Amino acid sequence: MWIIIGGTALLVAGVFLVWRLTSPKPPVLVPIEVQTRGTLLALRDKPENGALLSQISQALRTIRRRRFALPPGELTTTEFCQTLGGNERVGPELSSALGQFLRRCDEQKFSSHRAKAAHRRRRRMP
Repeated sequence: MWIIIGGTALLVAGVFLVWRLTSPKPPVLVPIEVQTRGTLLALRDKPENGALLSQISQALRTIRRRRFALPPGELTTTEFCQTLGGNERVGPELSSALGQFLRRCDEQKFSSHRAKAAHRRRRRMP
């Protein structure tokens, strides 16, 4: 009798252990601030170019969108700044400063694209 009870207890413990070890683990949620800091630190020593500025502005947009519960989706800089400016939680100072920074990033990104395109056109001319 004790052998049956002990065997059943061991079987139940074994099944529970297998279930516990094979069940999916809940995802580890990394705070957006930690994610963004990691992204920006990885970009710190890279040469400044349009791709780098794009990655930086995207990281800043993502953290602001999540922290201030802005609507999801890809917005242009103008649309993002308008949405940010209309959010009471952000405030005018932060909205203005971030908007100016994003516009400067856009100017740098697009001016480098224009310069490269002009250079390619000049090289093709006879």
